[in-house]
Amino acid sequence: MRSTHILRDIVPGGTVLLRLLDRSSDGFIETGFDGMILHANTAAAHLLAGKGAIPSGFPFADFVHADSHRAFASLLNAVHLPDYPREAAVRLRSSHAGSVNVLLSVEMAHDEEGMRLWWNIRPDADAEYELKIFRTLMDQSNDSLFVIDPLSGRMLDVNEAAHVRLGYTREQLLSLTIIDIENSLTNVEEWVSAMERLRTVVSIIMEGNHRRRDGSIYPVEVSIKLITVGDRDFVVTVGRDVTERKRTEESLRLAHDLLLKRMDERTAEVMEMMARFERARDSQAQFVADASHDLMTPLTVMRAEVDLLLQDSGLDGGTRQALDRVHGESQRLDRLASDLLLLATVATMGSELIRHTVSLTEMVMECVTEVEGVAARRVILDLDLEDVPEIQSVPPILSRALVSVIDNAAKYSPEGGTVRIRVFSTEQRVLVEVADQGPGIPPEDLPRVFDRFYRGDRSRSTQGTGLGLPIVKAVMELHGGDVVIDSNPGTGTLVRLGFPLRELPATE
Repeated sequence: MRSTHILRDIVPGGTVLLRLLDRSSDGFIETGFDGMILHANTAAAHLLAGKGAIPSGFPFADFVHADSHRAFASLLNAVHLPDYPREAAVRLRSSHAGSVNVLLSVEMAHDEEGMRLWWNIRPDADAEYELKIFRTLMDQSNDSLFVIDPLSGRMLDVNEAAHVRLGYTREQLLSLTIIDIENSLTNVEEWVSAMERLRTVVSIIMEGNHRRRDGSIYPVEVSIKLITVGDRDFVVTVGRDVTERKRTEESLRLAHDLLLKRMDERTAEVMEMMARFERARDSQAQFVADASHDLMTPLTVMRAEVDLLLQDSGLDGGTRQALDRVHGESQRLDRLASDLLLLATVATMGSELIRHTVSLTEMVMECVTEVEGVAARRVILDLDLEDVPEIQSVPPILSRALVSVIDNAAKYSPEGGTVRIRVFSTEQRVLVEVADQGPGIPPEDLPRVFDRFYRGDRSRSTQGTGLGLPIVKAVMELHGGDVVIDSNPGTGTLVRLGFPLRELPATE
C-alpha cells in the first residue's frame, strides 16, 4: 500500500499534500467521515469525471457501482479496526467510460479540522483486461446481450448489437430498465415475480417483443439465465431478433392455408366425381340386374317350350337338330343372365349381404361334390384339405366362385388328367389352390383374364359365358381376399384364392 504509507508520513497540511498527490498517477479522494468529497487529485478527477472536476460536497458512494456496494461498505465499516481489509476490487462509475474496475483502499487521518478519510484509487489492470476481452466477445455477437439487476430490472451492461438494434447509445440504454424495452412487462413487480420463477429453473427460453427508442416493436426469442458472481446475482438475457423468421413462418402459414384450401377444393371435386361415378355404376349395375332378371323369365319359358317340343317323337331330323341348338343357346343365355345378375348383386349390395362363420374346408368339399359327377368322368380330383381357421363368408356367392374355379380346371384338363385341390393356412391367410394339367394360358392373355367377356386363346374356349374369372375376382374382393393365377403354356394353370385371417361383421 504505497500511497497509504505516504499519507502516514506526511504531516497534515492540505495544500502541500494535494500538490504532492497531484503528481501521482493514482487517484486520491479526501472525504469527511460522512463520506462527502472534500478534495480530489487530478488523476481521480480524470478517471471519474473526464475533463471535468469532481465537485466538493458530493457523496463518494455515488461513484460506486451497484455491484460493488457490499465491498465498498466493508472497507468503510472496518476502517477503524486495527486489522481491517486494506484493499478491495470495486467498480466505479465514470461519466465518460461508463464504469472502471479499480483497486480501492482507504486510510483514516486526523488533523485540526477533524477526522478525514483518504481513498486511494488504482486502476485494476487485470480486471480491465478481462473486461476488455469480455466486452469484445459480447460485441462480436449479433444477438442483443443484456446484464440486468434481478431486483430493480436496471441495465448493468449491454453489447453493441443491443443498443444499435434498439436505437439508443450505450449510455442511454444503461440508464433504462428492462421495463423500458420489453413490451410485455408493465412494472417492476412483474419483473421481480418472473425472477423468482427463474430461481427454480436452469434457464427460460421465451418469445417476447422489444420496443425501440422510436416506439416500434419487433419480435425476439429471449433466453434468460440467472448467474451468481461472488455474492451477487445477475440476470443475463440474450435477445434474438426473429423478424425474418416470423415473416417466413407467416408466409409458410399462408401457403399452408392456401394449399389446404386448394386440397379441399380438389377433394370436393374428386368426391363429386366419385359420387357421379358411383351413381353411374349403380345405375349400370341396376340396369344389368333388371335386364338379367327380366331375361331369365322368358328364357325359362322358352326352354320349357323347347323341352316339350323335343318330346314329340314325330319330329324329323332337321327340326330336332334346330330345337337342340335353340335349347343349348337358351341354356347359355340363362347362364349369362345368371352370371350378370350375380355380378350386379356383388357390385350394388356387397356390403349389405349377410355373412356367416363357415368352415372353408367343408365348403370346398361341398363344391367338389357338386362338380364331381361330371368331372369324375374325365379327370381325377386329388384333394389335400387341412383343418383351417373358419372365415366370415357369404356362402352362396363364395360357393359359386369355388365351383367356377374347380369346374374350369376340370374342363381344361386333358381326359385322365389330375386336378389337385388344396386347402391350407399360413400365419396371416387361409388359402385354396386349384391346379390343372391343361394347356395353360399364354403370357399375353394373363393380364386380361379378369376382363369381362374376354376370351383369349381359342384352344381354351368352352361353352362358358366369359364371366367366370371376373365373378371369382369380384367375390374374393367382397371377402377381403384376392385371386392369383400362375400359368405357362403347356404346364397347366394354378389358381390361388387367399382369404385374410381377420374378423368381418357376421350376421347369424
